[in-house]
Parts: sequence; structure tokens; C-alpha cells
Amino acid sequence: MEIGELYRRNVDIRCTLTGTVAEGYIAGELRLEPETLELRGPRTEVDAVAYAKVTLAVDNAAETVSRALDYELYNEAGELIEDTSNLRATSDQIQVTLPVNVEKELPLRVNFIETAGARVQNLDYSITPASITVSGAAELLKDVEYITLDDFDLAEFVGPSTYRYTINVPAGCENLSGAARATMTVRFKDMASADFNAVNFTCENVPEGKTVTVLTTELPVSLRGTAADVASVTAEDITVTADLTDILAAGGSYTVPAKVSVGNGADVGVVGEYQLKITISEDTGQTETPEPTVP
Repeated sequence: MEIGELYRRNVDIRCTLTGTVAEGYIAGELRLEPETLELRGPRTEVDAVAYAKVTLAVDNAAETVSRALDYELYNEAGELIEDTSNLRATSDQIQVTLPVNVEKELPLRVNFIETAGARVQNLDYSITPASITVSGAAELLKDVEYITLDDFDLAEFVGPSTYRYTINVPAGCENLSGAARATMTVRFKDMASADFNAVNFTCENVPEGKTVTVLTTELPVSLRGTAADVASVTAEDITVTADLTDILAAGGSYTVPAKVSVGNGADVGVVGEYQLKITISEDTGQTETPEPTVP
């Protein structure tokens, strides 16, 4: 037979799967490489081929299976073509890959960011659905124990609310439950707030060789926490500290940011932002504050 007489045609490749995957795992879609097989030879013999077939046998597979397999040729009647001596193919073997995925139920969670006076233990919340079932390669899911919907800063949370989140499954995994969104309802079980007139002031990061005088004599401060914690606080427990980090050494009057702290050990949070009025003058670097105002 001369080279010029060769005829070419692509035929489909079929794969027969025998055996099962391990309990708790599911078989993904078979992948074949190449997906079709190019045959060359006498036209009558090439046209007699309907498809090529490989057989992949698995036994209790618990991970993805990938093998290079020999193939056989079949005619339209599904009969094996025994004599293929006049046929040539572009591939001697077919690379067959069977993804073996694990099914796993993953709880849905929100990453609560706690702050003073706002703790997770003081929350009453529910997430619907509470969990979803996902499938994916075992190596992708082996260390995944839950799905985080989003961060939730309790410092910004005030009252009962409902939030909706998109459920994002790990990359390469499939959501078998079908639920694309989750809903969370949340509230504080015990939350109180109170206003105080702070009278204790101090400064930090004072410019070297300067004297700082706090002009503010009384500052309304709002605190929140459990009713018991808030009730335990008095104005004398509160200290307001002026931060002079961004203040130049030149003298003058300034309004500077301040932080509020509570010294009695109560787990309370500060609501809002605060500032103090100060003056800076040449002196020995000592910080002066006015005497507390007596009610």
C-alpha cells in the first residue's frame, strides 16, 4: 500500500467504568485525552470503525484515578474488530481521568469580631441554612471544616437585624444542596448603654521639652455593655487620653484625638470618637491637667 492511498478519519472514544468509589465519595465526570482518535489506513477499513473503547476499573476509590489505557476498536454493531494490522492511530493509549470527590457537610459560620462590651457569648443568632453539602476533590476538602460567610464587626452592630450572604464554596467544589444564599438573624441578649461626664484626662506622646495643658474640663462619654457591666461604672473610672502623635512641637492650641479607657475592669465598649482641646507651651515637659470639676 502506498502512502498516498492512506485515508484519515476521527472516531469517538468511549469509556466503560467498572467498580465503585468508596463510601462517602462520588465519581465525577470522566475525562479522556485525546477525546477523539484519528485513524489512518485503507478507507474501507477505517470506515468500518465506529468507535474506540477503553475500560477503567476502580476498586473502592477514595481519590482521583488517572491511567493510560489501551483501547480496542468496534464496528457499528458493537462488535470487536479483531484485525487492525492495516490501521494506524495518532495515539497508542488513552489517558483516562476519573475525578473522585468527597461529599462533606459544612456548617455555615460568620466570623464575629469581638470588642469590649460586645461579645459573641452575648449574641442570640441563627443562620439558615445552618449547613450545606458540598463535593470536591478529597485533597481540597480534607482540611475544610466550615464555610465562613463574612466578617461581622460587633463594634458596628447596634440592634436586631437580618443579614443575607452569598454562599461561596471552596474553589473547585460543587454545592450539592443548591442553596446559593444564607440568612442570619442576630441580636444582643443583654445590651445597655449609659452616658458619663469624664473628668480624668491625660496625654501621651508629648513633644519633648513642652508642657501640655488639657483645656477640656468635662467630656460626655457614652459606654455600652451588659446591664451589669455598665451599671458598675462611675465617671471616676473613666480616663480620657489625648494622643499627641501628630502634633508638631510648636506651641499653640490644638484639638486632638483621644481614647477612652475604663479602669474598673468592666467589659464595656466606648461608643463614638472623642477629642480633647489642649495647649502646648515651652516648659519642662511636664503635663498639666485641670483639677476635676466638683459637682
